[in-house]
Order: sequence, then structure tokens, then C-alpha cells
Amino acid sequence: MVYNCIMDLNNLATSMVAFTVLGLSGASASTKVDEQTMPENIAEPTISILEMNLTGISEIDILIADYEGRLELERQQQETLRVQEWAEADVFAEKQMELDGVIAELFTYVGKTPYGFGSTPRAWDCSGLTKWFLSQRGIEVVHSATAQIIGKAFRYAPLPGDLVGFTKYGSSEYFHVGVYIGGGMMIHSANTNSGTVFQSVSQFADSENSLAVFVRY
Repeated sequence: MVYNCIMDLNNLATSMVAFTVLGLSGASASTKVDEQTMPENIAEPTISILEMNLTGISEIDILIADYEGRLELERQQQETLRVQEWAEADVFAEKQMELDGVIAELFTYVGKTPYGFGSTPRAWDCSGLTKWFLSQRGIEVVHSATAQIIGKAFRYAPLPGDLVGFTKYGSSEYFHVGVYIGGGMMIHSANTNSGTVFQSVSQFADSENSLAVFVRY
């Protein structure tokens, strides 16, 4: 009898433990279900935020692509300008070499070509010399000092190859013209006594009480 009571008590305790375990398991399962249910309840706004972020990245990508396109267009424009500048520089260098060659040839006539009405190294007057000089560069002008100077913009920083004209103060006519070769010097056909000479611009202007101006072709 005592033995049976002990067995019954043991069975009861075991049942109570099992019930407790089952209860706890049920609570745990319930908790797990609730935890699984909770993310499902907030899943929708989380996806919306993600979608919003993805949309933002897409817009940034578009802006970056547009910016890169603008940079590429600007690079191409700069390259085009660079090529144009190189071409212009080549043309300038070629013209400068040609100009230097004509100036060098003009030097060979200093002290040789006499003053006279003409426009060739055999004989020339002042505007005949400058007419020949410009013709060697493919530029045709009238055989007249005034016509070669008037109407052209004055150059206040003259370069070799510019023409230098001389006028009396208050006059609109130019009585003399020469070729400026740099360093304040010019080559010109001075007069019947001197012929073709290499002379200072200021020295000649002072000797004639005149004003010197520079023009460029």
C-alpha cells in the first residue's frame, strides 16, 4: 500500500513536471510565434525604405552619368580648341619663318639698291621698297606711303615686319615709310644720296621733325 502511494506520488510529480515543461514550451513557442509575427508587421515599411534608398541611388547614378557626359563634352571641346590652337600656331610659325626670310633678304640690299622710282631691288623709293617687301608675302599694296599707312590700326608694340610711317605733326599725309625690323631699327630707302639704309626709327623721325607710327599687315 505504501509502495503504491509512493508510485502514485512519483507519477503525479512526473505529470506536473511534464505539464510545466509543456507549458513553458508552449509559452516559448508562443513567444517565438509573436517574434516571427512582429517582423512581418514591420516588414512593409522596411521594404518601402529600401525601395526609397534604391530610388535615390538610381537618381544619383543618373546625375553622375550626366556629369560625366558634360565632362566628356567639355574635354572634346578643349581638344578641338587645342587642335585649332596648334594649327594656328603652325600657321603663325610658318608665316614668321617666311617673314624672317624676307627680312633677311631685304638686309642683302642695304647699301646696294639705289633710291629711284621703282619697286624692285634694282631701284626703289621708300614706298617702292615696302611694296616689294609686302609682295614677297603675297600682299599687294598701292605704291604710296600714305596709302600703305592710312586706314590701318596703329601698333604701339611693333614687331619685325611691321611698316613704319612718318608724318609731319598736324598732317594727315605720310611722306615716308620703311620696314621695321625690331630693336628700334628699320630698313628704308632714304634718299638719292643714301639709297637703301639700316637706320634708327627715332633718329630719322627726329631728323625730319616728324612722328613715327607703326602698322601691321
